[in-house]
Amino acid sequence: MRMLFARAINYQPEDLAAALQTANVIVLNWGLHYHNMTQYHLDLHTAFEQLNRHASVRGNTVLFMETGAQHFRQDDRRGFGRLRASAGSWEMRDPSTDKHCACSPIEDFGVNRQNGVLHSVLATGLYPSVQVLPFYELTRPRWRWHFGNCTHRPSGWNKDTCCDCSHFCFSPAMWRAHLAQVMSRLVA
Repeated sequence: MRMLFARAINYQPEDLAAALQTANVIVLNWGLHYHNMTQYHLDLHTAFEQLNRHASVRGNTVLFMETGAQHFRQDDRRGFGRLRASAGSWEMRDPSTDKHCACSPIEDFGVNRQNGVLHSVLATGLYPSVQVLPFYELTRPRWRWHFGNCTHRPSGWNKDTCCDCSHFCFSPAMWRAHLAQVMSRLVA
């Protein structure tokens, strides 16, 4: 088995073609960096046509991972994070008075835009061989598990605008649960 986890920002035809020629098990997600949901919808249909053909071959599997939750702070009185992939108010703050990144709980209860598009594309029934790899609900309650304030990194890169409430720190329990989902789909 040759497995490829594709970490890409968005659908790139040449990257997908290379992945299809390289691996028989492909795990990928592009949702996080899509802000135009119409384009995401079109790109998923285009990519899923190819991925479905690949996954329909015996021995091949395609797992499209849901977009994980983001936990950027919002300026509402309740303190809940935004409902969309966004850097929240961090980039708009006054850096002289607000120097500490704070990720926060979110209140979207599964109404994530990117995952909504993903599930609507799969609900068409056109791509029966493409499997969803759940990730959103695993990450939604884990708002304290992000990298957080990038100024604490050794290089101090992007210290005035960096607040990472997207990427998760390593946690054996979380990643064990996620990898169990991967394995359950591979042996099914």
